[in-house]
Order: sequence, then structure tokens, then C-alpha cells
Amino acid sequence: ISNNWTYTQAPYFNVDKPIYGANSNQIHSFGSDFFAGNQMNHHSFVFFNMDKLENRGDLAKALGRPSIGVGEYYPVCSKAGYRAGETITDDYGCYLPSEVHKVSERTVAAYAMAKFGGDGLTIGGVRVSGNVGVRLIWTQNATVGAATFANPFTAADLDCTRGTDPSTGRRTATAGCVVGAPEMAFNNGATTVGTTDVSHFHALPSFNIKFDLTDKLVSRFAYSRAMSRPDFGLLRNFLTVTRISPNLNDFSNPRVTRDALGNPTAYDWEYSGQMGNPRLKPITADQFDLTFEYYFSPNGSLTLTGFYKKFYDYIQAGSFNLTATNNGVTETIRVTGPVNGDGASIYGGEAAFQTFFDFLPAPFDGFGVQANYTYVKNDGIETVALTNETAGGIQGGGIQFNTSAVKAKALEGVSEHSFNIVGMYEKGKLSARVAYNWRSKFLVTAIDCCVGFPVWQEATGYKDASVRFPAAKNDEFIIE
Repeated sequence: ISNNWTYTQAPYFNVDKPIYGANSNQIHSFGSDFFAGNQMNHHSFVFFNMDKLENRGDLAKALGRPSIGVGEYYPVCSKAGYRAGETITDDYGCYLPSEVHKVSERTVAAYAMAKFGGDGLTIGGVRVSGNVGVRLIWTQNATVGAATFANPFTAADLDCTRGTDPSTGRRTATAGCVVGAPEMAFNNGATTVGTTDVSHFHALPSFNIKFDLTDKLVSRFAYSRAMSRPDFGLLRNFLTVTRISPNLNDFSNPRVTRDALGNPTAYDWEYSGQMGNPRLKPITADQFDLTFEYYFSPNGSLTLTGFYKKFYDYIQAGSFNLTATNNGVTETIRVTGPVNGDGASIYGGEAAFQTFFDFLPAPFDGFGVQANYTYVKNDGIETVALTNETAGGIQGGGIQFNTSAVKAKALEGVSEHSFNIVGMYEKGKLSARVAYNWRSKFLVTAIDCCVGFPVWQEATGYKDASVRFPAAKNDEFIIE
């Protein structure tokens, strides 16, 4: 048993006789004495004493190490994570204000629709019918959250050591030499609680019309505007600020101020941040569909469909500058989080066919087939502000903002090609299906949580079959 961030340094308690590899901190296999080599016949297993989790000292002692991992550890509900000056209240229970996500949402909606057409309305001898409507929606969100600023400078951070680079003769200095009173005030580790109120109003029209071209041929056209509110998790009202330590030995850095001798005397400190976005707008889309449907028999049809959907305010990962004031000091923070983008679009077509071979002699007249194919052209977001995969947020190597960012140019979950084919049999009480579904590769996420790259799912196919037969009046026998 171990924590999941220092797993190579923690002992394993539920192993009777571990076998160590070349690295003595890593257990790569178990000996034959693991639960006497016959663990399945034992009815007791070793579990960690959960009471140890309530006390940091006991937990560290049980793990055999002076500490249990990276950073500070606070027992559940101890409230020890509160910093100086923060007020402990019962509003947040066992959590810090910055760890709690409170959202209230109020919606008011009204809808009106008018139908038209039918047998009494014809255009050029073609029967026409349809409807037109509009939905009015007002949404108000109040999101409670907090901003957590960078930790105070430590004694090591404030150490000021000056020198001279022997290879260049230039003056050098450590970061502590450029820490002033504003930086000390801004970087105090404070958490400030606040509420963001946002309102949105949308009018969503719709229009549908059907043309009965012949008794067997039908055409439909549809337009509508749709709306999808942001997930509550994206609305989280939080901001976590991290300062970026300066490199005072970079003489090309315009943020460094130097005296006549070249000694660094001041620095325009940089800050990065992660945040949710309580001001996100809902995603809206204009949708158009045109179909031709040919019903060539009572149980057979051939349909062709074209569609187009244009998104607005599509939510994606992005970066922007945010001004924040803490302890009387105002700084600009480069923030990464969800933002409303320029949008995306989908267009394509689908063909579908269905029939039963009822012209065949019994019992073969129960066979049938369903098949469809869909093509989607997917023009989507350009992910130009990916997070860096290092722990510092934007420091170190790897993907940098607006430089080597990977542009997915796709919407999540949409394949370019997909098809389904189903073989059917319906005769008397017997019903059987054999189906195969396939889709080409598609984007799972435009920005992965850990490395900042798009993640794709390769092409996949699925086969399944089922047989249904009623064994009695109210019972059914099913094999799938």
C-alpha cells in the first residue's frame, strides 16, 4: 500500500515475501510465499489501518518514512490547511473555500409554435405541411468560489547572492535580489472568496416543412437554433496563481532592470494561473437538414440526407491575460482555462436503406436488412494554448504557449466515416438480429490533462447478435 505520488519510496504491507529488482525500491514480482503461495484459499487479507489517515505523524511512522510525500499533508476535516488570516467557518465543512464549487442556476423559458398545411395546402399540386416556433430562454448563474495566490517567499527564495560570470564578465544575481515590497505583499498565499453573477438570454427559432412530392416520395427541410449550457465543472469560480521565478542572467530579458554596472536591480515579475470560467456563454448552433425519402414498399425505404451545423461560442481550452489585485497590489496573470472560441462547423450526408425480402418463399420471407452510411466533414477548434506538461505549469521543456501547440482542428467524438449494417429475421414469434457497426478514428479530447496533446481513438468496429422468442404469454427468451 502506498500513496500514488511517491510510490517508489513506500513499503508494501500486503506482501509476505517480496522479491526486489536491481532497484531495491521497486518490487517487480512476488515470491511463492505470497499468502503461503495459495492466497485464494485464505479468507483474510491485509488492509491498511484507515485510522492512521487521521494523523500525519502516525501515518508517516507507519509508512516507515519521515514524511508521506510531496508538499504538506493535512488530515481530513482538520482545517489545518487554512493559512494565517483566513477565517474558518462552517460554510465549507471539511474543505477550503477554494476547493468548494457552489453554483445556483435559475432558468425561465417560454415556447410558442404554429402548425400549417396538410391536405388543404398545396404548392404546384404538392401537399405541404410543417410548423414554425420559437423558444425564449433566460438563464442566471451565481457561482461562488475563491482565488488562491502564490505562496509567500521562503528564506531560500529571498537569498540574494551577487557575482560575476567568469566566462563573460557579466554581473549575476539570484532571484532574491529583485524581491521588493510589492512582490512580498502580492505573494502572501491568501485565499479570497467571491461570487460571480452572469445572465444569458437566447431566442431559439425553429422551422420545419414537409413536401409530399408523390405518394412514395417525401422531402423535408428543417432549420433550428440549439443551445447547450456549459458543464457546471467548467463554470467553477476558482483561480490558482503561481509566480514564475526569473532568470536574471539572461541579458536579453526585457523584464530585468539593471544599473550602470549591469547588476540586476528590479524585475517585472510574471505570474501564471489556472482557473475555471463562471462567465462562459452557452454554446449555440444553427442547424440545417434536407432529406429525400423514398418509400418503395410498406416495409422498405431509401433515404438521403444532407446536414450542416454551425457552432457559436464553442468552449475550448485557451489562455488570456487577467488582472488581479491582492493585498493592495495589482498584477497581470497569464491564465489558462475554458474559454468561448470562434466556433466550429459540421456538414455532411447520410444514406440509409431498409427492406424485408417478403417476395421470397416462406420461411425466407422473414429476412431483412438495414444499412446506413454517414460522412461528416468536421471543421473545429484550433487548440493554440495548450498547457505545459511540467509541474510548474508553463516552465521547463515541452509544449509552449502559441509556439509548438498541436492543433487538433476537430470536434470531440465525431468520426469522418461511419456505417451500420444489420441482418434481420422476423417470422412468427422469432426475432433475430446480427449487426456490425464501424466508425473511423475520432478526437477524444483536444487537450489532454497531463501532456497537453490531443488524444485520438483509432477506428473501431463492433459485432453483436441477438435472438428473441416468447416462451410464454408474458415471458420472453433472449440470447445476446
